[in-house]
Amino acid sequence: MVLGLLLVFAVLLAWIDWVDSPNRTETAHMVAGLYAWHTYRFDVFHANPPLVRAVATAPIVLCCPKCDWESYSCRPHERCEWALGSAFICTNDAKNVRWFFTLARWMCIPFALCGGYICHRLARELYGEASGLCALALWCFSPTLLGWGATICPDVPAAALGLAAMYALRQWLREPRWDRVLLAGVILGLAELTKFTLLVFYPLLPAFWLLCRLPERRQIRKRQWFSEVVHISVIVALSVLVINVGYGFEGSFQRLGNYQFRTTMLTGYDSLDDIPSEGANRFAGTWVGMLPVPLPANMVQGIDTQRYDFERGLPSYLRGKWADHGWWHYYLYALLIKVPLGTWALVVMAIGATIFARGYSASWRDEMIVLAPFVVLLVFVSSQTGFSVHSRYVIPAMPFLFIWTSKVARVFEMRPFTQKRMAMAAMVILALAWSVGSSLAVYPHSLSYFSELAAVLPTPADSSYPKPFSTSDENHSVLSTIKSALSAGPRNGPHHLLDSNIDWGQDLFYLEDWYESHPEARPIQVAYLGGYPLGQSKIKSAGSPPIGLDREQINDKTTPVGPLPGWYALSVNAIYSRSQQYRYFLHFQPVATAGYSIYIYHITLDEANQVRKELGLLEVPKDWLPSEKIAFAE
Repeated sequence: MVLGLLLVFAVLLAWIDWVDSPNRTETAHMVAGLYAWHTYRFDVFHANPPLVRAVATAPIVLCCPKCDWESYSCRPHERCEWALGSAFICTNDAKNVRWFFTLARWMCIPFALCGGYICHRLARELYGEASGLCALALWCFSPTLLGWGATICPDVPAAALGLAAMYALRQWLREPRWDRVLLAGVILGLAELTKFTLLVFYPLLPAFWLLCRLPERRQIRKRQWFSEVVHISVIVALSVLVINVGYGFEGSFQRLGNYQFRTTMLTGYDSLDDIPSEGANRFAGTWVGMLPVPLPANMVQGIDTQRYDFERGLPSYLRGKWADHGWWHYYLYALLIKVPLGTWALVVMAIGATIFARGYSASWRDEMIVLAPFVVLLVFVSSQTGFSVHSRYVIPAMPFLFIWTSKVARVFEMRPFTQKRMAMAAMVILALAWSVGSSLAVYPHSLSYFSELAAVLPTPADSSYPKPFSTSDENHSVLSTIKSALSAGPRNGPHHLLDSNIDWGQDLFYLEDWYESHPEARPIQVAYLGGYPLGQSKIKSAGSPPIGLDREQINDKTTPVGPLPGWYALSVNAIYSRSQQYRYFLHFQPVATAGYSIYIYHITLDEANQVRKELGLLEVPKDWLPSEKIAFAE
């Protein structure tokens, strides 16, 4: 059963790898990985560690793709990876580009499989065989892990290796041996090479060790204390060595005072605006600045660059509202509506079983080995309120929640099998089936998944949405009703979250297929926000759709003001953007969708004039031609 679940998981990932177009982050990871293989330098996209993209692009280097490095910049805080990614796609043939990204994604599947195996193994050791299968099922059919596990982004590999690091730590705590010390150090170092978020494991490791050992302090000899302190020191030192090997010792042991930072935390300035353009360093000229940093230079600069994004803030969206900052509860809310309700039902049952029933929980140390990382990671990402855009940042915490939740499956191994336990077992089966079914109902568009809660949970901005988006047919057949119900979450997702939570440019290939099968949709105007340049696709766009009536957007009287008759395809992020220049499309029903992130409209003359009348715009004349530049606005 374990092998069967992992095989199904691999097949599900492999298919998404082929059908999804490169998302907005993948293009940067691809070119950064190729750059590292070509130059053995890691300054491109140094805001993320290099392990995952190095593994992903290893076979691509052998294919000898064309690379255009004209946009490269050696300045530490120049984010040139985005321009280099676009240049890479434009330089290579479209068919080759699709195979490059598919092959790179397939190279990352072992990370996800490793995470699933460790998830099963740890849950089985803590709670039993049935719990191991339950945790593995939650991992394999999680829409979030399916969606992001089918990319070359490091979030799912970080979850897998972070879980493996905690598993290795538990093995060492149970039996402190040198072979387990070496294994824990290597795995911890590999985990740190996936995502900077896992740096929280360094303070967590000694804290958890003390928490486990202090209750037994009277039985522990001084020699054992000293031995285990040495073990922990070796684990940390070995992990740092692995990190340096991963970066090729590039700039390792550089003095702290020699760096040029851009964040207030590392420069000592009160405001980002006060920091010189060339950067500064609060440690320069001090004894601390004379100390060598035992980390690669681009890792240190990458941490500063990532911190800079949080300090300056970015436009963030939550529940229909835009802000220039993030929210501490963003990731809690994202988990609430992005995790299947069946999974949350299991979580509620696990809480109840822990508080009110016996026999479901493991020892308090084993409970802490999964609860502590989940809480620490969730608190850490929630504390970064400079911006709240990507719920995927919380992915490394999810496997620990799955494992702890799987304790409810212990009911299948309890004896005698009373009526209460039979009822509990039935509820576990139903909740797990609900979770799996809800995820597969949206597959392969798992990146855009929202639970059914997104369809019923109101938001403060619901009144600004003219009408609900429905895909039901006029005859209201049973099939169309079921389809509409299953897709209710993703259809209402934009009311709650945007950006990579639903639309990260992954559905362009679906739009290409629709475009080729509908020759009547010519000409078509497209507003697509993704990493794959629209000009390199099979879609011949007639330009961007006309903007709505917004005085800040309209510069002259010849600017065409929408809505106007015609065919249109728009990304969800474009429709719900902060500028609201395409918000008027919410007055119309899409005739089709490409996945759940691109809406396709066919607006007739009568429909356009009806909405224009509602918006207070002049009607479009019946003899109007698209080539005529008339604003149709007073």
